[in-house]
Amino acid sequence: MSMRDAVRRTISADFVGEVTASATDRFDEVSLSLGVRGEVTNISVLQLTPRIKSLDGFVDAIFDAANRAETARVISEIALSGDLPSGDSPTTRPELPGPTAPGLAILSPGEQANQLQRYIDQGGLDYVDGPRSRRGGSRNGYLTLTLNDRGQLVSVDADQQWLWSATLERINAALKEALES
Repeated sequence: MSMRDAVRRTISADFVGEVTASATDRFDEVSLSLGVRGEVTNISVLQLTPRIKSLDGFVDAIFDAANRAETARVISEIALSGDLPSGDSPTTRPELPGPTAPGLAILSPGEQANQLQRYIDQGGLDYVDGPRSRRGGSRNGYLTLTLNDRGQLVSVDADQQWLWSATLERINAALKEALES
């Protein structure tokens, strides 16, 4: 099975894997956990920074963590199924006699994971959309998460003034309430 087919199988709506995944955004400001179907099980802010206090930075950090967690989940599922080539470093196949194309580089699993992350970040994967989505909000009404019927994050909306003045504990409590509602 090709890597592309293995990725498509793993992200399909009917796939239920065996691996849960957690990741942080690239600045270690937000942590996000996924279940075996790719559903969001937990979101928490690790540190308050000016980036997290702005709505755009807050949303970007959450989606960055979600993309990284999904990449980790997909790569782990593919590796578990045996469709991921093993090896620690890239290898080049030996040249065949006669005119041939340049050697084929086989990437290590870590390099494949990095390429998959870049592919996801550039919007390369098809959006998996269920027939319905649900909105969950915090009790105070300042934070709303929209999830599709598989539990995957679709959108994040927060009140900018509340976000600027809220403490770390209140933001995390609001995220938990929005996921549970």
